[in-house]
Amino acid sequence: MDYLISSEHETSQELPLYNQVITNRAAVEIASLYMDMTANLFERDELDMDFDIRDLPTREMLQEFSKSVPEIDISATEAMLLFMRTASNIFKVSSNGFEKFDVSSGKFALLILLYRNQNTGLLASELAERAGITKATVTGLLERMERDHLIFRKDHPSDRRMSIAHLTDTGMALMNELLPVHFLSTSKIMSGLSEEEKEMLLLLLQKIKLGIPEGEEVYNSYQIRHK
Repeated sequence: MDYLISSEHETSQELPLYNQVITNRAAVEIASLYMDMTANLFERDELDMDFDIRDLPTREMLQEFSKSVPEIDISATEAMLLFMRTASNIFKVSSNGFEKFDVSSGKFALLILLYRNQNTGLLASELAERAGITKATVTGLLERMERDHLIFRKDHPSDRRMSIAHLTDTGMALMNELLPVHFLSTSKIMSGLSEEEKEMLLLLLQKIKLGIPEGEEVYNSYQIRHK
């Protein structure tokens, strides 16, 4: 896919649609937090977040189930199931949209980081740390992005064993076209919420994020009795 090549010094002032939707701070922060919470999915080249169970259990079903599994928190289970299905559907909107630009979700994660650091570029290790993925995964993605002329790499000034990744003009043109569409889609998804509700959702998602390590510890510490 060919993109209009933008000036190296193009700014957001030249992108009216970008300016229009980026001001919806809460919606953008929610999207950013959501991507952060699903960062572990980037371990695969093509992300797979498919939780689309249509027939979610009713509260009555969960109450009946709690008779044999007393550990169940009915309201927490209801909220988590709906959250997971909603998150999966939102994820599909983004990943399907990225495909229109010939970009996978994994590549988008690196492109947005390089876009935000276009003046300095980033090392593969920095990209891995900030995206929450392994350096090996980043290396594979960078090789494909370089092949597609989206990035270029240059030697580190003090250590030639390392290279710094930068967006090419083609990569910049891609992001300047993709980002307004992406953020407008995000705003539309969140359009049913008031500003106060979006701020509250952001706060609630941050609280959920804090509980993730405790949830992981339950599985990590459990000794399986039946194999």
